[in-house]
Amino acid sequence: MKTITGSLVPHGKGMPRPIFICGCKHVMNDYPLAPVISVTCPKCDATKTFHVVEFAPSRWRIK
Repeated sequence: MKTITGSLVPHGKGMPRPIFICGCKHVMNDYPLAPVISVTCPKCDATKTFHVVEFAPSRWRIK
């Protein structure tokens, strides 16, 4: 089973945008920012649930 990693990238002046990269090198960046994001890789069917914490404009983390 491949592992999916996630990160938040700044997106203009608005909220950061989540980007997920699967162990099979597939990149998924079409997920909306939400407190809980469940990601499934369409290429190898790996799944992982991420939690976005610290909902403050300047402090965002994803784990």
